[in-house]
Order: sequence, then structure tokens, then C-alpha cells
Amino acid sequence: FSQKSPFRTIFVSSSPLLYNKNITMAPPSFKNVSKSADNLFKDDFGASSNKVTIKSTTSTGVNMKLEASRSSGPVNGVIESSWKTKGGLKLKEKWTTANVVTTEVGLNDKLFKNSDVTLSADISPATSMLNNWSVKTKYNVDNVATNLDISPKSVGFSSVFSWKKYLFGFKASSPLDFSNFSGSVIGSFTSGNLSISTNVLDTGDVEGTVFNKCCDNFSVGAKFGWLRSTSASNFGLAGSYKVDDNTTLKAKVDNSFNSNFAFVQKVSKNVSATVALDVPAKSDAKIGFNVSINA
Repeated sequence: FSQKSPFRTIFVSSSPLLYNKNITMAPPSFKNVSKSADNLFKDDFGASSNKVTIKSTTSTGVNMKLEASRSSGPVNGVIESSWKTKGGLKLKEKWTTANVVTTEVGLNDKLFKNSDVTLSADISPATSMLNNWSVKTKYNVDNVATNLDISPKSVGFSSVFSWKKYLFGFKASSPLDFSNFSGSVIGSFTSGNLSISTNVLDTGDVEGTVFNKCCDNFSVGAKFGWLRSTSASNFGLAGSYKVDDNTTLKAKVDNSFNSNFAFVQKVSKNVSATVALDVPAKSDAKIGFNVSINA
């Protein structure tokens, strides 16, 4: 853009957006730096289970989600409800067929501006025992996104900084007794529809992604990794092609020739169906069906 343009480029979820220079927005969190490529390799794949998901919103603004899935054993179910007030208070409750109830309370911009705090607790009704708890905090300002997570077993911290078309981030975690530390650093470059990221772990292992939206209906991506302990490398390619407004075809393959395919069809305005096919290099193929309904 020319110097007279009232717009500039920033990073949000690994993709550049145009926005007015008077508006400030933070970069993505550490886990979302390579979100575009990660979603391309993850979404709609996986034929190991069959799943039905129903979502609905009540007249009072409560979001409801019911999910049932089955692999080879019994059916696993989830019932989830969430609600957000105009004042920034977020409430979520989830029950699973493992008889565990998870309750989350979130505060947005309540403690101080640009902050987000979420308290979570897992309770087993059968024993009335508190199985787990966590406190997750976010603090975002212009060019900086910071996260701090605390649980009974560990504490984790991460931060991401943006500069022009670049993102730089680091992450560290440790047990509560600080007996040892683990961490990683990440760097990302985005130009137009192209995004490249590299993540280096404290073990010396290297992970990287490349994502490119070639046109409105076609996206491609690549993932690579190198293990320092064995000097082994891994590599994968993925692509998504939107045939029309209702049909999407996806495929991915790795350097071991394990292949995955997905066919996503929007049956109606509120119903979509997915057929996933896994073709391992050394075992039998699997097929799975997923149905999503927005009531």
C-alpha cells in the first residue's frame, strides 16, 4: 500500500487482515500461529469413528451441543451448554458418558482491559470428587499476545509478537515444583495468501508448515519435521478443493504413503455430511461418517 493509505497489514490467526490504522489488534496465540495449515491437515479427516453432532441456540441465547460418536466400543456422548452475558461473563458446562462434568467460568475484560480469564473444574458426580482444575489467562495488546495456564500439575507461559509480516513466539512449561522445564520457539512469515512457520523445540526437534490459498476454492499445505534423537524426517502434503458452495474434496498423504480423504457435502442449509476414508500403507482401509445438524 502507498504511504497515504489508511490501512496496514496485521496478523490474526496466521492470516493478514486489512484494518483501519486507528484499530489495534493482537497477533494469534502461540498454538494458532500455524492454524491455517493445522486445520487443513486436521479438519474433516479421520475414519476411525462415526459421529453425529447437533447444535442449537435457545431463545434466551444459550448454545446447546449434543454429540454422539462410536469407534469400536460403546457410544460416547457429550452434552454441552454455553452462555455469554453482555457484560463479558461466559459460562459453559459439559457432561460426558464417562460421567464427568466440566464447568467453565470466563471473565472477558473484567479484571483489566484486554484480559480473558477462564476457570475450569472437572467433577465426577458419582464420587463428588474434583478430578482436575485449571486457570487459563490471556492478555492481548497491539503486537503482543500472552497466555498463562496453571493446573495442579504444571504451569505454562507463551507469548507471540508481531512485526510487519513476521510473527515471533516462545512457549515454556514446568511442573509446579519447577523441577524441569520444556519449551519451544516459533517464527512465521505471511505474505498475501502464503504463510510459512517453523517451530524449534528444546529437544532440538524441528517442525514446520507451509500454507497457500492458491485461489478462492483451492488451498494446499505442507508439513515437515525432523527428530534430533534419530535424525528421522517426516513430510506430508494436503489439499482442499471447493467444487461448489455445497461440496468440498480434501486429501492428504505423508512420506510413509498413508493417505486420507474426505468428502464434505452440505445437504441443506442446516445439515452437512462428511465421508472420511483412511488408507494406511500397511493395514486395511477404514471409512467413517459424520453428520452435523444446526437445529
